[in-house]
This record gives sequence, C-alpha cells and structure tokens, in this order.
Amino acid sequence: MCMASANFLAYLCNQQVVHELTALEILTLLLENPTDDSVEVAIGFLKECGLKLSEVAPKGMHGVYDSLRASYTQ
Repeated sequence: MCMASANFLAYLCNQQVVHELTALEILTLLLENPTDDSVEVAIGFLKECGLKLSEVAPKGMHGVYDSLRASYTQ
C-alpha cells in the first residue's frame, strides 16, 4: 500500500502537480530514520521521479543520495 502511494505521488511530481520540494520532503522523511522498508520505498520513489528531481533540484538530490549512502553503511 505504501509503495502504491509513493508511486502515485511520484507520478504527480513528474506531471508537476506536486511541487518538487514536497517530493524531497517525502524522501527526507523516509530516510530520516532508515529501516529496510523505508529505504525500499525511497528507492522505488526515486526510480519513478528521480530524473525529474535531478533536473529541477540537483542540490536536494545530492542530499538524498548522501542519506541513502549513509543508510547502506549502517
């Protein structure tokens, strides 16, 4: 259910219905206290709208990638 909701929000971001800052905030919340499930949802979200976010907010995406790297080293 969570993956379906994340995919829906990613599609809305791709269509510019949801602002990219909202998408970055979702990713930040998912990776704030990373668990296996939250990292999985974050990666699925990035697969759907990562390209769009990289184009419109590259600095924000660098922070997200740093958080992902940190979650994998734990």
